[in-house]
Amino acid sequence: MSISFKTVSAVLAGICLTSVAFQAEAQDRLRDASKGLFLVGTALPTRAFSDLITTDIVSQDFNRLTCENEMKFDATEPSEGNFRFEQGDTLVNFAEKYGMEVHGHTFLWHSQTPQWVFQNPNDGRPLRDVVLQRLENHIRALMTHWKGKIKTWDVCNECFEDNGSPRGFSPWRQAIGDDYMEQAFRIAAKVADELGEKDVLLAYNDFNMYKPGKVQAVVKMVNDFKAKGVRIDAIGMQAHWQSNDDPSIETIEAAFKAYAATGCKIIISEMDVNTRNGFRNSGRGLERDDSVQGNADSSADALAKRYGELFDLFVKYHKDIYAVTVWGLDDGTSWLRGGAPLLFSSTDPKTNERGITPKPCYYSVLESLKKGQAALKK
Repeated sequence: MSISFKTVSAVLAGICLTSVAFQAEAQDRLRDASKGLFLVGTALPTRAFSDLITTDIVSQDFNRLTCENEMKFDATEPSEGNFRFEQGDTLVNFAEKYGMEVHGHTFLWHSQTPQWVFQNPNDGRPLRDVVLQRLENHIRALMTHWKGKIKTWDVCNECFEDNGSPRGFSPWRQAIGDDYMEQAFRIAAKVADELGEKDVLLAYNDFNMYKPGKVQAVVKMVNDFKAKGVRIDAIGMQAHWQSNDDPSIETIEAAFKAYAATGCKIIISEMDVNTRNGFRNSGRGLERDDSVQGNADSSADALAKRYGELFDLFVKYHKDIYAVTVWGLDDGTSWLRGGAPLLFSSTDPKTNERGITPKPCYYSVLESLKKGQAALKK
């Protein structure tokens, strides 16, 4: 990074803030600076759209949105055939208003799936067939309701352990069998084709996607699917990483190369950076881990440096990366409670009151994107 973090801090201190949101020219916002590289998004709960400060910043800085929870199975089909789309519609309608893409998260996950999905109706049918039909009904309903409005879908989420073995407990695997991920992608591809949604990207998403065992397992799965003619278009890497060199840039880059070689697009799907020393951001949340003492640094300059280095890497691989999504807008609403993992703080430093404020790491990301844009024009 050529940017000076002391300079960044000074810029942050001097920026003009209002009661609504900070002001900057278009070229000094992430959305504009990322053009030609990849989409830049954020994930939000739909209640956030009632907050004027949030919506003002989101509409100017991002061009891609993900629902944190409102498109998951339990939110959209709490009981069989009883679909609820209102919460997801709130985000989709906002995205349409401001020319943003929407990412659908997620069809199949071991968590946040109602128990009725795996209950045997005792009508003589094998449970596998029952659950597969329920999954198809669910996927069809969501893709039909949001036809033409959602560009990418997480078909399967978090199905491997870090060593590459299948997730130890998954009700989907128990009910359907070891081929449950393949069947989910077959269903999603069939429904997409029937609806004329051939441009929709179907993705596999997971955390710790830099670990060698998981990289090997995901690459093997993708190549196996492609050999069988099973459509899979993208690989989602949840970037729940540490503020210091954990994982290292070299480790992440090795994963990028492996995933790009499959022909799939890479999506950085859930990015935040843990700043709490002695804790690891496992993808399940912050977990106490004394082995990572020294692998987190809560200082603003350390976080800015880390974000800048990561986005420099993303820019380097922009031809392979479809989108980068930060998981949340500001620290106060992050799922990582008690840290400072995101690009915005939740308070105005002048008044100490609610007011979403860009941090030095915001400006290091902006600088990386602008340098990437400049390189494209050469």
